Amino acid sequence: MRSMVSLSCVPACVCVRSPAVRVSRGPGVRGTVARQQHAQQPHGHGARSYLPNLKKRHLIKPTKFSLGSMATPDEGVEEDGGLEDFVSKAHNPPQHVMTVPDFLDTAADLRGLYDKRFEDPRETHPERFLWDYWHVPEQYTLMRTPAHVFFPEDMYQQLEDALLEYGQEVLGCRSLTHVWLSYYIDGCEQQLHADVPHGPWAFTLSLTDWANRKFKGGETMMLQPHVLNYWQEFDADSCYEYNNIMRTIPQEFNQLLVFDPRIPHGVRRVEGTKDPREARIVLHGWFAEPVPFFRGGLEPEDCAEALDQALDGLFDQLESVATALGTLTVRVHVSGESGLVESVTLLTDGLVVPPSVRMEAAEVREEILYIVYTNLKPAQFPTAAEDSFITIPFVFQ
Repeated sequence: MRSMVSLSCVPACVCVRSPAVRVSRGPGVRGTVARQQHAQQPHGHGARSYLPNLKKRHLIKPTKFSLGSMATPDEGVEEDGGLEDFVSKAHNPPQHVMTVPDFLDTAADLRGLYDKRFEDPRETHPERFLWDYWHVPEQYTLMRTPAHVFFPEDMYQQLEDALLEYGQEVLGCRSLTHVWLSYYIDGCEQQLHADVPHGPWAFTLSLTDWANRKFKGGETMMLQPHVLNYWQEFDADSCYEYNNIMRTIPQEFNQLLVFDPRIPHGVRRVEGTKDPREARIVLHGWFAEPVPFFRGGLEPEDCAEALDQALDGLFDQLESVATALGTLTVRVHVSGESGLVESVTLLTDGLVVPPSVRMEAAEVREEILYIVYTNLKPAQFPTAAEDSFITIPFVFQ
């Protein structure tokens, strides 16, 4: 069985059903939530997303993704360790969860405003009436409100900008869905579910004073990977208890948690407090619209010819590879002086091989990484006044 690959931006999957391609202009791409229309309205401010003239086979419609391990933009670009080093990463387990501590510079300001709104329970003002009590029997119970409604515009914009920068630079996602602000008091929870349609990656950003919490529960919970292939991984000599079956992730203050929303996940029931200021408090949503992202000297249209040539061979070779599911995201560092590719860095790798494939998973993943590297590394781009960095998501479905 062959993999269907989609090119999310330039390259992502080999799905040819794609929306019209356009170039976003400005000083750093921004996708924003329009307050008036309450609709997602991505627009451009700088760095660029979307290639204008790529061949039709290189265009893709956003699909289902898996999240792999990530490097943040602040970590810089690694030196290229060569083909052997790149391919050897196929023997690492796929990673579908990532935490980023101390994510947002203004997290304390957001939390301070939240606390002020609940400071006097007898005080009546419009901001106290923004909350929706969301209760779906045996599934969801929590209080929620759109973050862009609750916070002043400038504070919300700083939050959105930080999330978008991370999504574009690391995940190759050009926009966000609505960002929600939720709090969980006694009895609130989310039972296990999967958010398949919303976006390739889900996120929570915690405003919870986790170290001093006065409640039990509240952790994000996710099924352990081996449970998703239970009988394939079954060990008759092992005992299976809660922690063997479920992974729990504390919601430390200002921690960004990014994960594959296809994995069944939820929130452990909160027990104890009924005070919103002592609650589990999180911002949450999904990264959406995976496309290539460009930063540096080259414009997207400057890259079209070189990427077309690289991707033609890449996709032809991937069509013969056994089925894999998930996403790879790579960052291509292009020298401004020579136009040569200085490095191909693996940012995310969430590829899994279905049990129906009668090949070792590492062997399939190794072949995919080999094809990606050997087609992107020799690419020749135009020269430019400065180096360029291209984040490219590849979607396998």
